[in-house]
Amino acid sequence: MIFALSATGAAEGEGGSPQSVEVAADSLPCTKPDEPTNFTAFSAGGNPLGIPLTATLRRCDEGPTDGPISANYVSYIYGDCKYLRPAGVEGGCRPPLEIQTWPACQRSLADYTYEGRPYPYEELSREDAAEVAGFEEGSRLEVYSGASTIVVFANDPAVAEKVLPLLRPQTADSPPAREAAELERQAPAELAAPASGATEGELQCGG
Repeated sequence: MIFALSATGAAEGEGGSPQSVEVAADSLPCTKPDEPTNFTAFSAGGNPLGIPLTATLRRCDEGPTDGPISANYVSYIYGDCKYLRPAGVEGGCRPPLEIQTWPACQRSLADYTYEGRPYPYEELSREDAAEVAGFEEGSRLEVYSGASTIVVFANDPAVAEKVLPLLRPQTADSPPAREAAELERQAPAELAAPASGATEGELQCGG
């Protein structure tokens, strides 16, 4: 099932089900939008770099899916869609900035493959103790911190890089924040190193 927290006109972002990711071996139980997530979700605040929050989403797929992975993430979408896909290509438009958070046991660097080989990426300098990988010429950055995988999508790679110091965790034991004012009350925090086995795809959702 797909749970939407709220939406104010922005389309869902690019990275929900990248075709280069293999199916996770296991997954966390789904939580609803009004329930605390069972992984730490992150945002970039309510108005990062002057780009306002326009939508918040909670998606969690239960059971078999048509896509290559079972999606499970919290997403914050910033700004209005300005890039329209060509005619005949599915999906709406791409917002200037989106921050998704997945449990690392369901999305990790080791899950990416291309024709049976590791998917090409650029290993970037760490953000605090977290590890950062760059994809698609820097328009998608993946940050591996604790038991979470934070995915930053941006039309401008410079925006994606500037957002990294603005990342902040959600309040523990609370449902994902919905409004910009709630996100602004959460201060940026130092990002922890990835949990043992997280980037290698060895972190188990069950413990």
